[in-house]
Amino acid sequence: MHRLLPIVNGCVAHICSQPTPRNWSPADWAEEIRQVALAAAWQALCDYDPTSGIPFEAFVYHRVMSAAHTYRRREYKFSSRCCPFPEPNHSSDAEPFANGDPPEVADPASIRPSDYADVRRRVAQLPPDRRFIIEQLFWHGRTEADLAATLHLSQPTLHRRKHSALHVLN
Repeated sequence: MHRLLPIVNGCVAHICSQPTPRNWSPADWAEEIRQVALAAAWQALCDYDPTSGIPFEAFVYHRVMSAAHTYRRREYKFSSRCCPFPEPNHSSDAEPFANGDPPEVADPASIRPSDYADVRRRVAQLPPDRRFIIEQLFWHGRTEADLAATLHLSQPTLHRRKHSALHVLN
Protein backbone atom coordinates (compact mmCIF):
# COMPACT_ATOMS: atom_id res chain seq x y z
CA MET A 1 0.00 0.00 0.00
CA HIS A 2 2.95 2.34 0.63
CA ARG A 3 3.67 2.33 -3.13
CA LEU A 4 0.08 3.44 -3.88
CA LEU A 5 -0.11 6.54 -1.68
CA PRO A 6 2.31 8.73 -3.71
CA ILE A 7 0.43 7.83 -6.89
CA VAL A 8 -2.94 8.56 -5.29
CA ASN A 9 -1.70 11.85 -3.81
CA GLY A 10 -0.33 12.99 -7.18
CA CYS A 11 -3.58 12.14 -8.95
CA VAL A 12 -5.66 13.90 -6.29
CA ALA A 13 -3.46 17.01 -6.55
CA HIS A 14 -3.87 17.02 -10.33
CA ILE A 15 -7.67 16.67 -10.22
CA CYS A 16 -8.00 19.25 -7.44
CA SER A 17 -5.97 21.76 -9.48
CA GLN A 18 -8.88 21.84 -11.95
CA PRO A 19 -12.05 23.85 -11.25
CA THR A 20 -14.22 22.41 -8.49
CA PRO A 21 -17.77 21.43 -9.51
CA ARG A 22 -20.30 24.02 -8.33
CA ASN A 23 -22.08 21.70 -5.92
CA TRP A 24 -18.90 20.96 -3.92
CA SER A 25 -16.76 22.96 -1.54
CA PRO A 26 -13.03 22.61 -2.33
CA ALA A 27 -12.33 20.72 0.91
CA ASP A 28 -15.22 18.28 0.42
CA TRP A 29 -14.27 17.84 -3.24
CA ALA A 30 -10.65 17.04 -2.35
CA GLU A 31 -11.81 14.45 0.19
CA GLU A 32 -14.29 12.92 -2.26
CA ILE A 33 -11.70 12.68 -5.04
CA ARG A 34 -9.24 11.15 -2.57
CA GLN A 35 -11.79 8.45 -1.72
CA VAL A 36 -12.49 7.79 -5.41
CA ALA A 37 -8.74 7.59 -6.07
CA LEU A 38 -8.14 5.23 -3.15
CA ALA A 39 -10.95 2.94 -4.28
CA ALA A 40 -9.57 2.92 -7.84
CA ALA A 41 -6.05 2.21 -6.53
CA TRP A 42 -7.32 -0.68 -4.46
CA GLN A 43 -9.20 -2.07 -7.46
CA ALA A 44 -6.08 -1.65 -9.62
CA LEU A 45 -4.05 -3.51 -7.00
CA CYS A 46 -6.54 -6.38 -7.16
CA ASP A 47 -6.67 -6.36 -10.99
CA TYR A 48 -2.94 -6.04 -11.66
CA ASP A 49 -1.37 -8.89 -13.59
CA PRO A 50 2.44 -8.90 -13.34
CA THR A 51 2.70 -11.08 -16.45
CA SER A 52 1.18 -8.31 -18.58
CA GLY A 53 4.51 -6.48 -18.74
CA ILE A 54 2.95 -3.18 -17.66
CA PRO A 55 4.81 -1.47 -14.82
CA PHE A 56 2.76 -1.57 -11.62
CA GLU A 57 2.97 2.20 -10.98
CA ALA A 58 1.84 3.02 -14.54
CA PHE A 59 -1.08 0.59 -14.29
CA VAL A 60 -2.26 2.09 -11.00
CA TYR A 61 -1.72 5.68 -12.18
CA HIS A 62 -3.85 5.20 -15.30
CA ARG A 63 -6.61 3.42 -13.39
CA VAL A 64 -6.73 6.12 -10.71
CA MET A 65 -6.65 9.02 -13.19
CA SER A 66 -9.34 7.40 -15.31
CA ALA A 67 -11.64 6.90 -12.33
CA ALA A 68 -11.00 10.41 -10.99
CA HIS A 69 -11.55 12.10 -14.37
CA THR A 70 -14.72 10.12 -14.97
CA TYR A 71 -16.07 11.07 -11.56
CA ARG A 72 -15.10 14.73 -12.04
CA ARG A 73 -16.79 14.90 -15.46
CA ARG A 74 -19.96 13.34 -14.06
CA GLU A 75 -20.09 15.72 -11.09
CA TYR A 76 -19.26 18.75 -13.22
CA LYS A 77 -22.02 17.91 -15.69
CA PHE A 78 -24.49 17.28 -12.87
CA SER A 79 -23.65 20.60 -11.24
CA SER A 80 -24.04 22.47 -14.51
CA ARG A 81 -27.55 21.03 -14.96
CA CYS A 82 -28.80 21.01 -11.39
CA CYS A 83 -26.96 23.63 -9.39
CA PRO A 84 -28.64 27.05 -9.52
CA PHE A 85 -25.56 28.96 -8.42
CA PRO A 86 -24.14 31.22 -11.15
CA GLU A 87 -20.49 30.68 -10.20
CA PRO A 88 -18.86 28.87 -7.34
CA ASN A 89 -18.27 30.84 -4.17
CA HIS A 90 -16.96 28.31 -1.76
CA SER A 91 -16.85 30.23 1.49
CA SER A 92 -18.98 28.27 3.92
CA ASP A 93 -20.99 31.25 5.16
CA ALA A 94 -21.75 32.72 1.70
CA GLU A 95 -25.35 33.12 0.60
CA PRO A 96 -26.11 30.98 -2.46
CA PHE A 97 -27.97 33.88 -4.10
CA ALA A 98 -26.79 37.49 -4.16
CA ASN A 99 -29.96 38.94 -2.61
CA GLY A 100 -30.94 35.81 -0.69
CA ASP A 101 -33.81 34.98 -3.08
CA PRO A 102 -33.76 32.25 -5.72
CA PRO A 103 -33.89 33.39 -9.35
CA GLU A 104 -37.33 34.13 -10.77
CA VAL A 105 -38.99 31.36 -12.75
CA ALA A 106 -41.72 32.22 -15.21
CA ASP A 107 -45.19 31.40 -13.94
CA PRO A 108 -46.93 29.28 -16.62
CA ALA A 109 -50.10 31.33 -16.08
CA SER A 110 -48.21 34.49 -17.11
CA ILE A 111 -47.38 33.16 -20.59
CA ARG A 112 -49.60 34.71 -23.24
CA PRO A 113 -51.30 32.51 -25.88
CA SER A 114 -49.49 34.53 -28.56
CA ASP A 115 -46.21 33.17 -27.14
CA TYR A 116 -47.43 29.63 -27.81
CA ALA A 117 -48.33 30.57 -31.38
CA ASP A 118 -44.81 31.89 -31.92
CA VAL A 119 -43.31 28.67 -30.56
CA ARG A 120 -45.57 26.53 -32.75
CA ARG A 121 -44.69 28.64 -35.81
CA ARG A 122 -40.98 28.25 -35.16
CA VAL A 123 -41.27 24.51 -34.52
CA ALA A 124 -43.24 24.14 -37.76
CA GLN A 125 -40.23 25.58 -39.63
CA LEU A 126 -37.95 22.77 -38.42
CA PRO A 127 -37.10 19.87 -40.74
CA PRO A 128 -39.75 17.14 -40.41
CA ASP A 129 -37.56 14.70 -38.45
CA ARG A 130 -36.52 17.35 -35.91
CA ARG A 131 -40.07 18.70 -35.64
CA PHE A 132 -41.35 15.18 -34.90
CA ILE A 133 -38.77 14.76 -32.13
CA ILE A 134 -39.64 18.10 -30.50
CA GLU A 135 -43.38 17.47 -30.72
CA GLN A 136 -43.12 13.97 -29.29
CA LEU A 137 -40.81 14.97 -26.43
CA PHE A 138 -42.38 18.25 -25.38
CA TRP A 139 -46.01 18.10 -26.49
CA HIS A 140 -46.70 14.39 -26.06
CA GLY A 141 -44.48 13.87 -23.02
CA ARG A 142 -42.51 10.92 -24.36
CA THR A 143 -39.09 10.09 -22.96
CA GLU A 144 -35.91 10.18 -25.04
CA ALA A 145 -35.35 6.46 -24.46
CA ASP A 146 -38.88 5.52 -25.55
CA LEU A 147 -38.79 7.71 -28.65
CA ALA A 148 -35.30 6.54 -29.58
CA ALA A 149 -36.45 2.91 -29.44
CA THR A 150 -39.46 3.75 -31.63
CA LEU A 151 -37.24 5.49 -34.21
CA HIS A 152 -34.57 2.76 -34.03
CA LEU A 153 -31.96 5.24 -32.81
CA SER A 154 -29.72 5.25 -29.79
CA GLN A 155 -30.78 7.57 -26.97
CA PRO A 156 -27.60 9.69 -27.30
CA THR A 157 -28.27 10.16 -31.03
CA LEU A 158 -31.82 11.28 -30.33
CA HIS A 159 -30.54 13.59 -27.58
CA ARG A 160 -28.09 15.25 -30.02
CA ARG A 161 -30.84 15.69 -32.60
CA LYS A 162 -33.10 17.24 -29.97
CA HIS A 163 -30.40 19.69 -28.96
CA SER A 164 -29.65 20.63 -32.56
CA ALA A 165 -33.35 21.39 -33.03
CA LEU A 166 -33.49 23.43 -29.83
CA HIS A 167 -30.39 25.33 -30.92
CA VAL A 168 -32.16 26.30 -34.15
CA LEU A 169 -35.18 27.44 -32.13
CA ASN A 170 -33.06 29.76 -30.00
